[in-house]
Amino acid sequence: MLAGQATATAADMAQLTVTPDKCVALRKGQVCYQKLRFSFSAASKGNYCLLAGSQSEPLHCWRNESEGGFVHRHSADSAVDFSLVNAQRVPVASTTVTVAWVYKKSRKRNRWRLF
Repeated sequence: MLAGQATATAADMAQLTVTPDKCVALRKGQVCYQKLRFSFSAASKGNYCLLAGSQSEPLHCWRNESEGGFVHRHSADSAVDFSLVNAQRVPVASTTVTVAWVYKKSRKRNRWRLF
């Protein structure tokens, strides 16, 4: 092997995807609600878990699998990072679900008019 060349590990070969990757709320600051579909694939079979943000409890785990899927009812008012971790809780893949708004400003209207 040449100097500077690294060997590929199972962590390098894992993929985590989510559909859709954007959650839309009506107004800025409101919580968006959406059904997310996760899928993962890894180079080798193993025990993997899906984590949301900084939560310690997994959303879902797979045992002795190299690929899998999961549907999650998501609610958030800001972007959330999701991680696929192995049995040692080492992240092997990640993805982010962002939040977008239809209206960025509140609909407060000035009801006072001077003629």
